[in-house]
Amino acid sequence: MEMYRKEGIVGFYKGNGVNVFRASPCAALEFLFYEIYKSVLVDNSLANDVRGKFVCGALAGVTANTITYPLDLIKTILSVQLNPRHYKKGIVGHVRIIYSKEGLPGFYKGWLTTMVGIAPYIAIKMATFDVLKTRYLPSKDVPHFDLINLSFGAVAGMVSMTATYPLDLIKRKMQLVGVSKHVRRYDGLIHCINSTMLHEGWRGFFRGLNPCILKMVPATAILFSVNERLKKMIGI
Repeated sequence: MEMYRKEGIVGFYKGNGVNVFRASPCAALEFLFYEIYKSVLVDNSLANDVRGKFVCGALAGVTANTITYPLDLIKTILSVQLNPRHYKKGIVGHVRIIYSKEGLPGFYKGWLTTMVGIAPYIAIKMATFDVLKTRYLPSKDVPHFDLINLSFGAVAGMVSMTATYPLDLIKRKMQLVGVSKHVRRYDGLIHCINSTMLHEGWRGFFRGLNPCILKMVPATAILFSVNERLKKMIGI
């Protein structure tokens, strides 16, 4: 309600433009690199093994998100801007600000923390869906093909988001250091973890989980379902 009073309905969509601009290529790259790593790095004995799927998912997540990381950083910054003048600077304005203050390294601030969270998240998401599909969807010609993939995608989204949410929360906290005077400053990853535990307890690592699940579970379900439908259409 506080956000609505201060910014109206528009406040709920802050940073959404850059998020859409980032999310589409990032998701496409994750699927692409997942298949590439499966074909290149996993031998036949591990092709259907959970460990192989997990490793390929982690590598795909790191690769895709490293490529699109600067957009993720700007999205996070835009989503917490309280000053309308700063928010109106948009993507290009913030690119200039980051580059002028920190140079190219500034676009990868918090990268390591992000990858620590992204690798297991994408690994669990991809491996969960792949295992479910392999075991319970032996053919693409079964009835309710899309509905089954939606269900598998929802399960993959729920499991991966819940398991790795604390890492995502820490990532966002690290990205926002120095962005606003209202954001607590941290000296590093360990300090951020210890500070969160000290001031908020273990529940602090799951603050905001429910809204994320409400967003990510249907989004992940649709993402996997559309991907499988497109693969079926082009004969992959």
